[in-house]
Amino acid sequence: MKYEVHLIQPIAVNRMNTNGDKQPKTIDFGGYTRARLSSQSQKYASRKYTQEFGLLDQNEIALRTRKFTQLIQAELEKQGFSPDDAITLAQFAMSAIGMSHKKGEDKKIEQPLLNEYMILCCQAEIDAFLAAVIRHQDAIRKVSLAKPIAADEETPKPNDSPVKSKSKLTAKKALARQFPEVVRSDLAKAFIAHRNLEVTLYGRQLADFPEGTVDGQVQVAHAIAVNYAPRELDFFVSIDDLAAPGEAEAGMLDDLEVTAPTLYRTAAVNTSQIARVLGSHEAAVLGTKAFLEAFTASLPAGGKNSYHATTAPTFVLFREVQRGSPLSFAPAFENPVRPERHRSLSEMAVARLDEYIRKLETAFPSFKSERQCCINLTGYEFQNAPSVKNLRAALEYMLQDRHIDG
Repeated sequence: MKYEVHLIQPIAVNRMNTNGDKQPKTIDFGGYTRARLSSQSQKYASRKYTQEFGLLDQNEIALRTRKFTQLIQAELEKQGFSPDDAITLAQFAMSAIGMSHKKGEDKKIEQPLLNEYMILCCQAEIDAFLAAVIRHQDAIRKVSLAKPIAADEETPKPNDSPVKSKSKLTAKKALARQFPEVVRSDLAKAFIAHRNLEVTLYGRQLADFPEGTVDGQVQVAHAIAVNYAPRELDFFVSIDDLAAPGEAEAGMLDDLEVTAPTLYRTAAVNTSQIARVLGSHEAAVLGTKAFLEAFTASLPAGGKNSYHATTAPTFVLFREVQRGSPLSFAPAFENPVRPERHRSLSEMAVARLDEYIRKLETAFPSFKSERQCCINLTGYEFQNAPSVKNLRAALEYMLQDRHIDG
């Protein structure tokens, strides 16, 4: 059992999600420039909403960080280990499962080693790994005395030669093999044995430690504008309050690019797979509700103080998918929606979506959803799904009395 959510959402002037040049993200779709929100920015907004509104218990919340090793070090120090001993145990324990470290980017100050990449983890995993480190502290110290961590074992840079990169990878594996198998195995099992709901929902990719990789059970599409929405320049002036008479009041002149699209956003969650992974029907339903509410009610927060552009969707469609893959209805907007007199873009986008779904389900009957509902704030009467009054009622309707295979 999977669930889709499809949103039509007008956004006022904003810089919610910018690219490497600090400009709002765009994409060409159907031959037209569209504003875009990345999937990652929407996932982050969903996670923050879940935490802020308490949609999941604290033990089901995860954190994403490059400071996992530092967390273990801090916990060891709390239990009476010296700082030097704690950092040695933490670093070498991570090396035992193949996880490497990298120095911070600021070379001017002394910085602790960071994990090579972000790790999404929960408190239960931190606690279990910490306990395993303490159990095997003597074996870890023995390896640390024989082979201290060297700077040349950091992550290969993109311009490293294949031979050099391979030698670093070999060095990491050689260091891991110096630990007794029982130690490596116990540390690895401790790291992966206690995943929670948020880790299961969003997943993680650990290239150096494949056993710790978790396939996420949510799919989030990049949001795109339903209309032609290029970037525009916002020219602004900062006024100097202490400017003397006759002096220029403008303390700073600048311009930034902004967008103001009506977006199509969509995501899906695999409820049955959550139940299989966690072994709990209740957890699967709870996680599904939490994600669908958080995704629907949140937006990226970029530029929020300067533009105050956060809005609510004007249309939300929930669909149940019992077989096959969840769908995106983005092709409905391949030809951009154009303004018409006395009709909002949202209303026209909902009408376009309604027509597209009707044609799709006629042409491909297997895509028809057996249960769906919508929240509709536009003037268009949506034909493909019954309307409900609010978000909580929609989620209750979608998940009540459903058998979740797990």
